[in-house]
Amino acid sequence: MTMLNDSQSMGAAVGAVARKAVYTVTERNDRSWWTKIGVAFVNKDGSLTVRLDATPISGVLQIRDEDATRTPRMGGHQ
Repeated sequence: MTMLNDSQSMGAAVGAVARKAVYTVTERNDRSWWTKIGVAFVNKDGSLTVRLDATPISGVLQIRDEDATRTPRMGGHQ
């Protein structure tokens, strides 16, 4: 049995499954501020593996299909 380290297993997952962007949304002055804080990968069984670079204070995550042509607007509502 071959064991893979995290970078090897995630590299294999990137090519094999859909990649999603993970955001936290902060409300300030009647505006929504979207901050990308990680990525998520859809597993074969439909579950998600989430890798975070930060932890949202609110505890709420927005997980969206990653689209290189669409970037959330700073200070705008999504």
